[in-house]
Amino acid sequence: MKVGSAALALTAIILTGCSGQALDFRNAEISNSRIYDGSSDKPFSGTVTNVPISRIRTPDIGELLKFVGDATHDRSHSSLMLGAALGQIMGGNSPALCDVDVEDGYLDGTAVCSVAGSASTRVFEFHYANNVPTGDIRLFSPKQGGKLLAEAALDSNGKLSGESTIYYPQSGKPAGRATWVDGKAAGAIEAYDAETGNVILKGTTENGVMVGEEVRYAPDGKTVIKRANYIAGRLNGPYEEYDQSGKLLKKTIYEAGVDVQERDRLEAAYLSEAKELVAAGVYPGSDIEQVVVEVRSSRECLAKAVANSGNATPSEYVIEGCRVWTPERIAEMQEMIAKYGVQSEVGSQEAGAKEEAGGALDSGASSAE
Repeated sequence: MKVGSAALALTAIILTGCSGQALDFRNAEISNSRIYDGSSDKPFSGTVTNVPISRIRTPDIGELLKFVGDATHDRSHSSLMLGAALGQIMGGNSPALCDVDVEDGYLDGTAVCSVAGSASTRVFEFHYANNVPTGDIRLFSPKQGGKLLAEAALDSNGKLSGESTIYYPQSGKPAGRATWVDGKAAGAIEAYDAETGNVILKGTTENGVMVGEEVRYAPDGKTVIKRANYIAGRLNGPYEEYDQSGKLLKKTIYEAGVDVQERDRLEAAYLSEAKELVAAGVYPGSDIEQVVVEVRSSRECLAKAVANSGNATPSEYVIEGCRVWTPERIAEMQEMIAKYGVQSEVGSQEAGAKEEAGGALDSGASSAE
């Protein structure tokens, strides 16, 4: 799959020389998906230069770019493509320009894309057949001066197909390998340590997601640091984590993406909290299972709010509409009950003063002033 840059450059020169024509995109016109020289009614054949990358159909490689980012932590190519998409929407300058071979007005042949203003910093090398990206494709790192990031192949419909290899751009060593079918990962997947080159990940994909067993290793390629199982991309079955020396850190079981032990621990905590609330008179005479539902909803709401805001200070427990029962909150509820005679927040509420008080409770506002 590897092709020397000198050979590619020579090929581009030969192709341009065969047609004898080069057309700057700024002087081109496009009609019915065909390219014309602005001064001619005949579809252009030759090389069109300085084409903004947002103006041509590029390969659909989003999943490959995700794999590249995960394996190498180099996401500069993804950032550039995002910039190209935004530039197309907002009318800004393109972050990359391409030289593309054209035959009878259609993109057909080699396409070489580079960072705008730096022709030596490549981003893409791929091919077209009648306006459709196809064949071998190479990705380069804008962050690392155009060093090789990945090699892959596209089928006749422009979708990833066959084996791909990811590289650490600094060293050129392989960072990972995956196989693709119809644009989605399918088959064995491996990742390699940047220094030792040893295998640090082995897994299997199907229809773009993990299936079966996934094993991660320390840089020595022997010590297991994670062992997990997946069904249709969700953790399911035994799960283990180890430190770099092989000492067990965590052992649990997942069901449909849920940690069973953590789920059981939380459910026990919810039940305990629900019993405390009933005992404190916040939910007098209520069904304990119904109170558990309320407590679970409140805690899950809080967890999402904290995750979104990064704020977990006690004074802001009741945020984003979450009702979390701290001791202070329980005291406030008891005061509400004494003042308004409200029996419960769970279930139906009576009209009049009780309904009004229930609204105050839902908003988290204190009416005991």
